[in-house]
Amino acid sequence: MASDGPRMMYPGRAALLLLMAWIITPAARAEPATRNQVLPGVGTTDRRLPVSTEAMPWKAVVRVQTELGGRCTGFLIAPAVVLTAAHCLWIPKTGNYVFPPHIHVLTGYSLGQYRDHARVRRIVIPPAYVPKIRQDQTTGPDRAVLILDHAVARPDSVLPLLRGLPISGEAAMLGGYEQDRRERLMADTACHITTPQPLPDGRELIGHDCSATRGSSGGPLLVRQDNQWVAAGINVRAWTEDNGGLAEPCYDEQAIKDSTTGNGQ
Repeated sequence: MASDGPRMMYPGRAALLLLMAWIITPAARAEPATRNQVLPGVGTTDRRLPVSTEAMPWKAVVRVQTELGGRCTGFLIAPAVVLTAAHCLWIPKTGNYVFPPHIHVLTGYSLGQYRDHARVRRIVIPPAYVPKIRQDQTTGPDRAVLILDHAVARPDSVLPLLRGLPISGEAAMLGGYEQDRRERLMADTACHITTPQPLPDGRELIGHDCSATRGSSGGPLLVRQDNQWVAAGINVRAWTEDNGGLAEPCYDEQAIKDSTTGNGQ
């Protein structure tokens, strides 16, 4: 069951305890001195601000981390189902994906505290996804559905998915656990959808000008629909020296969401 308030990280399992100990060391807590550097996806105009993990839509954003030390962002689309970027789980050295139980999902994570923790029970990645070391050479939908070992949220604390594609110029937001602010959820709340980018396989990625850098992969690109924020895409790429990047449309994941129950069964 999902708990109501934050708690310190003292999980019972030895593997997770070691992982958490590594995360909350002073070196991990320190924010790298990158403020004077041009970060991919941020450029020279940084609009990111810390946001509360206790209010929607940010309450649905989770930290995804592996026992190999990798960290990305994800978001809840059902109480025990997370959507993230597939490239976050791929291991280039072995050509395999991280073993599901070695993937941890933390809700409400901020400065060493979190609301709930779950392990991943199963990963669903589109068969057409073919990862490459160079992301621009990757083909197929860069998204992964994580089925958790228990529910970590109530039904009203998950993100609806936009059915269709957002419109260029539409107001947007994007948040994630990023490399230079990895202990806090940072978000650009004043950005926009831009021109989509066509791909050789006939698909399109959603363009945006949101400030977001490494670590925000898997985070939700949000737009307004029916007076609420909904997930239009999964952040997967950042421009090299400018604000913004590209997001994988997530609307066709509705079928997976509809086929899974709130407890991940």
